[in-house]
Amino acid sequence: MTKKMLVLGLSAFAAACGNNAPVGPTSTDLAAAPVAEAAAPAAADAVPWTCKGVLEVHLRAGKPTREGIEVTASYLGLQTDVSTCPAPTWSSQPEAKLVARKDPFKVLAPRLAGTTYAVTALAPNGRQGTLKLEF
Repeated sequence: MTKKMLVLGLSAFAAACGNNAPVGPTSTDLAAAPVAEAAAPAAADAVPWTCKGVLEVHLRAGKPTREGIEVTASYLGLQTDVSTCPAPTWSSQPEAKLVARKDPFKVLAPRLAGTTYAVTALAPNGRQGTLKLEF
């Protein structure tokens, strides 16, 4: 009983002095961790902090013109100002020659008769929005 109290007393003293367990992982923890899990936080850290709050990428089609349809992307966020987040990465399926606009949140999907496009905007945090366009 006296030995248990002595050990508990020393443990409490060490904890009070800040000499408790290590805060970070030990070398054995790092050796056992899969490579994919170790790389994931670095990729998440690469996303600007303002973009982590993007919950949805909303796409809106403009009026059709002779050239095509202009698509505008906007970000919807919760409790974060996503207005300073960089523009999305644009793509289409099937692959089309999307025309960049002066505003990087807009793109022109060219008119090709009888073609159906799925235009996608990918935010820096991985959220995406897709809009189906038919010509």
